[in-house]
Amino acid sequence: MNGVLDEALTLVIPTGMTRDMNKRDLTNLMTSYGIIEQAKSDFLAQLITFEEYIDLCNSHQINVDSYMETIEHNLVQLKVL
Repeated sequence: MNGVLDEALTLVIPTGMTRDMNKRDLTNLMTSYGIIEQAKSDFLAQLITFEEYIDLCNSHQINVDSYMETIEHNLVQLKVL
């Protein structure tokens, strides 16, 4: 089940978002996504709650509303919902 949840929680960086970023901005973005990926692993390992995971995503400027819609869509596609 963790594999399915891991897949459903996949976070992608939209390529259009990075088009005008300089090296420093890209480095900061990749650092943030690394932190979020670790938090996702921690959530799946039940080390943090889903709420804590989403709060961390929000603090790293992830559009949480859009992300929640993506998670729901992924769960439907994976036939979990």
